[in-house]
Amino acid sequence: DSNIKTENNDDSLLPSCLELYGGVGTIGLNLHDLTSTLICSDENPHNRSCFEKSVTHLLKLSITNKTSDDKNISYIPKNATDMVRKEKNLLNRAEILIVDPPRKGLDQAVTDSLITTASSSLQRNDGPKLLIYVSCGFDAFQKDCGQLLNSGLWKLAHAEGHILFPGSDAIETLAIFARNQCNTE
Repeated sequence: DSNIKTENNDDSLLPSCLELYGGVGTIGLNLHDLTSTLICSDENPHNRSCFEKSVTHLLKLSITNKTSDDKNISYIPKNATDMVRKEKNLLNRAEILIVDPPRKGLDQAVTDSLITTASSSLQRNDGPKLLIYVSCGFDAFQKDCGQLLNSGLWKLAHAEGHILFPGSDAIETLAIFARNQCNTE
């Protein structure tokens, strides 16, 4: 996707990334080479040590031109609602937002922060330009997708379904939403 620069030695040109519902950072950490900063969060504070061990391991294996330190990778033990309410500046600065919510879907506070243009949480052209949504609950995904699209702020750029557990009816959905450009006049 042209929204993500893949080969560039200048980290300042790479997008910043925030991951909500991040668990131990499995998704976000696999994208760390494509970002200038990566902040992962999850409500389980015990995930932090696994996250930090993964960062150390990944940086040892890194074959990119990025420096071998973790100053631009961090973990915040907070739930997604607290992140969008209490860490608004992180959401506003993130160019890419990754969400991998539980089966119930996004917390309403997260959805509200993504679809409310006049609120203090997300001003007109601040905030993520790309939303990567990984869903294990299709009904909840449909609800969240509808809210995002109906807001007029997001368009569905790509979606695909995967059956990761053969013999079950569980479908994992990967969707990429692009933020529509707002008129600032």
